[in-house]
Amino acid sequence: NNTTTHNNTDMSWQGYVDNLITGKSATKAAIFGIQGGLWAKSANFNITDAEAATVVKGFTGGQTSYLLEGQKYQQLQANDTTINGKLGKGGFVAEKTNMAVVIAVYEDPIQPGTAAVGTGKMADFLRENSY
Repeated sequence: NNTTTHNNTDMSWQGYVDNLITGKSATKAAIFGIQGGLWAKSANFNITDAEAATVVKGFTGGQTSYLLEGQKYQQLQANDTTINGKLGKGGFVAEKTNMAVVIAVYEDPIQPGTAAVGTGKMADFLRENSY
């Protein structure tokens, strides 16, 4: 198990990831530090550090697609805090906060809007708590 707790806090990052799954906002999810490093991920999400780093770069533009677990997602929309990607009937939402990026992958029957709202709420909570 390579899930780690971020050193600066007693917040349970794993709990946040698990809430996205149990709340039916995502099929798989992870939180990475903006500077790199995995904070937490769902057990079924085999995202690499390099794949997460590419998502982080996407917030500054220039990306048209992303590899997550080796699967190619087409970018639908991106700005400095949110990226939406699509693969078949599923996709991913990435939200950047001050210190972290939340990456949530969803598959049918989870709808893009449901994934976006759940991921956005988590990111807002992290931002409000200075993460």
